[in-house]
Amino acid sequence: GMHLLFLPYAAQAQSGARIDCATAVLPPVDSAPMRSPQAVHTAMLPHLRGKQMVEIGTRRGDGMACFSRVAASALAVEIDRRACDFLKTRAAAQQQAVGASWQVICQDYRTAAGLDGDVFTWWQEYPHLRNMAVLRSLRKLQLTGSVRRGAEAILVFDHSEPTDLASLSILRSLGWIQWLETVHVHEKKLCEAKRLSPKLCRRADGTFHLGSVRVSDVNATVAAAQPDPLQIAGERRFQRPDDYSREHLEDR
Repeated sequence: GMHLLFLPYAAQAQSGARIDCATAVLPPVDSAPMRSPQAVHTAMLPHLRGKQMVEIGTRRGDGMACFSRVAASALAVEIDRRACDFLKTRAAAQQQAVGASWQVICQDYRTAAGLDGDVFTWWQEYPHLRNMAVLRSLRKLQLTGSVRRGAEAILVFDHSEPTDLASLSILRSLGWIQWLETVHVHEKKLCEAKRLSPKLCRRADGTFHLGSVRVSDVNATVAAAQPDPLQIAGERRFQRPDDYSREHLEDR
């Protein structure tokens, strides 16, 4: 009976029909730059289709709400307690609505037991979540047999964020970037509608990159020898508000 309602979605996922996250996930809970932009989520879909995927630092799940529609399975790893509770509620609601959902782990990715997937994705946030640190952790988990051999990391880089560009340039110089895609982002109106500061909303329009790294290419010794992107970027870095929970979960 009930599962017949979900057939169109399953059929859509299997047929490779193009989903646009901006129209599939309406209304979004957050805006860029509080989370990665929906155009970036859409660009991720071909790389996630039919795969087991893990997102580190999911926030309130605007990305997951889209990824989970094409992935074979989806796991959100989120350290912020209140964001995590929100994610669980949202996952259950989406399961009811479209029959596609995700699992949630409410802890630091470094302590999450049995973490594994075909694709791991995140958008670094200094100083809590840094590309090289995540890559090294995943490689360590791969060497101990937790993460599968063919695992891929898809990293998100904001062209206007100096630490992101510095990190990308280090990874490219090491030859670890398998492919790079450019995504044009237009979320300024949404950002303004969410009443974020003009300074933040200026970053909601612009250029992002997706870059793929094979976890097996990561060498801990080489990684440890690289300069910190922060040193390269100097003072020109931007921050997404640390206070995201207080600022944006308070009124819900």
